[in-house]
Amino acid sequence: MEIARRLRRSRRLFHLLIAEVDTEGLRRRLQALVDNNSDDVFCVAGAIRHLVAHGWITAGGADARSISSQQCLLDLANAALTFCDEKFADFCSGQLQTSSASAVKR
Repeated sequence: MEIARRLRRSRRLFHLLIAEVDTEGLRRRLQALVDNNSDDVFCVAGAIRHLVAHGWITAGGADARSISSQQCLLDLANAALTFCDEKFADFCSGQLQTSSASAVKR
Protein backbone atom coordinates (compact mmCIF):
# COMPACT_ATOMS: atom_id res chain seq x y z
CA MET A 1 0.00 0.00 0.00
CA GLU A 2 1.46 3.31 -1.12
CA ILE A 3 0.38 5.28 1.96
CA ALA A 4 1.91 2.71 4.32
CA ARG A 5 5.18 2.81 2.37
CA ARG A 6 5.28 6.61 2.54
CA LEU A 7 4.41 6.66 6.23
CA ARG A 8 7.23 4.22 7.05
CA ARG A 9 9.72 6.84 5.86
CA SER A 10 8.55 9.23 8.60
CA ARG A 11 10.56 7.85 11.52
CA ARG A 12 10.13 11.06 13.51
CA LEU A 13 6.34 10.78 13.30
CA PHE A 14 6.36 7.15 14.44
CA HIS A 15 8.82 7.89 17.24
CA LEU A 16 6.50 10.63 18.48
CA LEU A 17 3.33 8.53 18.17
CA ILE A 18 4.77 5.43 19.81
CA ALA A 19 6.28 7.47 22.65
CA GLU A 20 3.13 9.49 23.34
CA VAL A 21 0.25 7.03 22.76
CA ASP A 22 -0.91 5.64 26.08
CA THR A 23 -2.60 2.44 24.91
CA GLU A 24 -0.49 -0.69 24.43
CA GLY A 25 -2.69 -2.11 21.67
CA LEU A 26 -2.32 1.01 19.55
CA ARG A 27 1.42 1.05 20.22
CA ARG A 28 1.69 -2.57 18.99
CA ARG A 29 -0.26 -1.75 15.80
CA LEU A 30 2.00 1.25 15.13
CA GLN A 31 5.12 -0.85 15.67
CA ALA A 32 3.79 -3.55 13.33
CA LEU A 33 3.36 -0.90 10.63
CA VAL A 34 6.89 0.44 11.22
CA ASP A 35 8.30 -3.11 11.11
CA ASN A 36 6.53 -3.77 7.78
CA ASN A 37 4.38 -6.49 9.38
CA SER A 38 1.17 -4.59 8.63
CA ASP A 39 -0.23 -2.02 6.20
CA ASP A 40 -2.85 -0.83 8.70
CA VAL A 41 -2.51 2.93 8.19
CA PHE A 42 -5.65 3.55 10.20
CA CYS A 43 -3.71 2.98 13.41
CA VAL A 44 -1.72 6.11 12.51
CA ALA A 45 -4.93 8.06 11.95
CA GLY A 46 -6.27 6.77 15.27
CA ALA A 47 -3.09 7.68 17.11
CA ILE A 48 -3.01 11.16 15.61
CA ARG A 49 -6.69 11.69 16.38
CA HIS A 50 -6.16 10.48 19.93
CA LEU A 51 -3.18 12.73 20.54
CA VAL A 52 -4.76 15.76 18.86
CA ALA A 53 -7.97 15.29 20.84
CA HIS A 54 -5.94 15.20 24.04
CA GLY A 55 -3.77 18.15 23.07
CA TRP A 56 -0.45 16.31 22.80
CA ILE A 57 0.25 16.72 19.13
CA THR A 58 -0.07 19.34 16.44
CA ALA A 59 0.97 19.33 12.81
CA GLY A 60 4.14 21.17 13.89
CA GLY A 61 4.84 18.69 16.66
CA ALA A 62 4.56 15.85 14.17
CA ASP A 63 7.04 17.68 11.96
CA ALA A 64 4.36 18.09 9.30
CA ARG A 65 5.82 21.37 8.17
CA SER A 66 7.20 20.04 4.93
CA ILE A 67 4.94 19.72 1.91
CA SER A 68 5.57 15.96 1.70
CA SER A 69 4.66 15.40 5.38
CA GLN A 70 1.52 17.49 5.01
CA GLN A 71 0.60 15.61 1.82
CA CYS A 72 1.14 12.26 3.54
CA LEU A 73 -1.22 13.27 6.37
CA LEU A 74 -3.76 14.55 3.83
CA ASP A 75 -3.55 11.27 1.90
CA LEU A 76 -4.07 9.35 5.14
CA ALA A 77 -7.14 11.45 5.96
CA ASN A 78 -8.52 10.96 2.45
CA ALA A 79 -7.95 7.19 2.64
CA ALA A 80 -9.81 7.05 5.96
CA LEU A 81 -12.68 9.10 4.53
CA THR A 82 -12.89 6.91 1.41
CA PHE A 83 -12.90 3.76 3.55
CA CYS A 84 -15.70 5.15 5.74
CA ASP A 85 -17.69 6.28 2.68
CA GLU A 86 -17.41 2.82 1.12
CA LYS A 87 -18.45 1.05 4.33
CA PHE A 88 -21.42 3.40 4.76
CA ALA A 89 -22.46 2.92 1.12
CA ASP A 90 -22.22 -0.88 1.54
CA PHE A 91 -24.35 -0.67 4.68
CA CYS A 92 -26.97 1.49 2.96
CA SER A 93 -27.02 -0.79 -0.07
CA GLY A 94 -27.55 -3.80 2.17
CA GLN A 95 -30.37 -2.05 3.98
CA LEU A 96 -32.05 -1.17 0.67
CA GLN A 97 -31.73 -4.75 -0.59
CA THR A 98 -33.19 -6.11 2.65
CA SER A 99 -36.02 -3.60 2.49
CA SER A 100 -36.74 -4.40 -1.18
CA ALA A 101 -36.72 -8.16 -0.52
CA SER A 102 -39.19 -7.71 2.34
CA ALA A 103 -41.49 -5.67 0.13
CA VAL A 104 -41.45 -8.33 -2.62
CA LYS A 105 -42.35 -11.10 -0.12
CA ARG A 106 -45.50 -9.28 0.95
